[in-house]
Amino acid sequence: MNRLRITLITPDLAEQWAWSLALRHIGATLQVSAITTSLPEVPADLYVLVITPLTPAAPISARARQLPARTLLVCDDLERAWALSGQIAHPTLITSVRLASTFLPNQIRLLLDLTAGHIAYTGPGRVAGPISRATASAD
Repeated sequence: MNRLRITLITPDLAEQWAWSLALRHIGATLQVSAITTSLPEVPADLYVLVITPLTPAAPISARARQLPARTLLVCDDLERAWALSGQIAHPTLITSVRLASTFLPNQIRLLLDLTAGHIAYTGPGRVAGPISRATASAD
């Protein structure tokens, strides 16, 4: 994977530490941010937003509306994640903690390919073409 600039946004230091290790392991240039602090000045190619059951709704909604690029949204509550993804103005891939911790490089590549127009979804009520939103949910 090329040297991507990724901004990791987490609700607390424990989550930040764990996800930072995983993202550095795949070779990403990493910036970290708490949900309640401002985004780093240098724009990222991709944002990884981690939501836990204890993450307060108001700060996370405000942060979601500020995200300036495609986002990997890591959350085990699919309904909450889907509602939150509607507030993100850029393509968003939703995944569970379990899937992200196992397949993080693959999910980042999938999100990059989706937004580059390399993958198209054809399903009920949809036509082949670039995708603006995709969902990978926990089983």
